[in-house]
Parts: sequence; C-alpha cells; structure tokens
Amino acid sequence: MQSLSSEINASETAFIELNNGNFNIRYFTPAKEIPLCGHATLAGAHILYEQNIIKFQDKCLLHATKNDILVYNDNNWITITFPVYDIKYFDSLSKFKNILNLIPIEAIKSDNNFVVARFADWQDIVNISVNFDVLKQENFAEILAVTAPSPWPDYDFVVRVFCHPDLGVTEDPVTGVINCILAPYWQSKLNKSKLISKQLSKRTGILKFNIIDDKVEIKGQAITVLDMKLL
Repeated sequence: MQSLSSEINASETAFIELNNGNFNIRYFTPAKEIPLCGHATLAGAHILYEQNIIKFQDKCLLHATKNDILVYNDNNWITITFPVYDIKYFDSLSKFKNILNLIPIEAIKSDNNFVVARFADWQDIVNISVNFDVLKQENFAEILAVTAPSPWPDYDFVVRVFCHPDLGVTEDPVTGVINCILAPYWQSKLNKSKLISKQLSKRTGILKFNIIDDKVEIKGQAITVLDMKLL
C-alpha cells in the first residue's frame, strides 16, 4: 500500500478492505501511513456507493486505525463523522513569525499536533508562505492550517492546510481531518453549528460541517476521474 501510494503521489490514498462484512480503511501519504484522512474517506465512500457495494440509501461504518467512521448520503453530499479533538490555546504567538512570516490573531493546537492559526484578512491566507525548514526543525505541527473569515457570503471561513515535510506533502488540496479542531473553533467564534468552508488551495474545495456533541459531520462531494485495474 505504501509503494502504491508513493507511485500514485496524491496527498493521501485510501485503501478499503472488505473483511467478514466489515469495511476496514487505511490511509497513506507518499511517505508514510497516517491514522485518519477526511477527503480520502469521502473519496472511498463515493466509490463504495458508485459501485453499488453499499446501497445509496444505506449507512456504512468504516473502521480506521483509531476511529470508526459513520458514512451516509445526504442529498448527494457524502457525510462522514469524525471526532472533535481537545485543544489548547497558544500563550505566545511569536514562533509563527519564523514559520509564516506573519503573526496570527489567535492559534490553537490539539494533542495530536494539529495547529490552526487565525488571521483577520482572507488575503493573508491567499498570500501566506510557509518556511518548511523551520516547520520541520521544530516539529511545530503535523498539520498546520491557516484560516480567516470568508469574504463571500456563501462561506463562513476560508482555510489552507500545510503538512510536516516528513509526510511527503507540502500543501493539502482539501482537508477533512483538520476540521476535528477547525469546525468547533469557528462554531465558537460564529455561534453557528452548521458551517461551510472554502479551502483556498490551487484546486480548492468546499466542505460543509455540522457539530453534534463530540462529533463533527463533514459533508463533501466527489467525482470519479480514473478507473483502472492493477496487475
């Protein structure tokens, strides 16, 4: 699986195994296995529905390394359910200057080394540049997200997501798992349980969120772009 992921060279590749009626899912970047990935889960669920392995109207439980992920269809938006992670706020924001050449308004970090830095202006998110050498040297974050309020009325916030160099990925095009801390963070700022984000990567991506207790429902859409047989 790691060899195939390196050859495919997408930011993450999901592998789903049907074992005694159970669906097991694993995720690999081009460089290593990771425990959880949002958009690879969404893509995998899309294939299961499209191939009629799961009936369109049925729910499905995918077993990842550390979490069970409930998947279902909601008006052609595939919904995946992820845990909400505990966070703590940064006391000092000075380190961000060396990594982003900017200092955020506020920043949070989860126990599994996910970091979110909030800025006031969405243009900062577009123009931001990451010093990956510093990010690697200090092991500052496994995933570093930068976010700001959206300038567009259809979206609540915008985001870009960068990865530790050891993952073999620089910028993630669309990121579900960061919303384990990002979605509840913006919920507390905007006082809304239902949110929509736009990821400002080169490819871009749109995700919807619904916070329910200690879970975040992440909704996205996918299309099939390649169908092949590996020999």
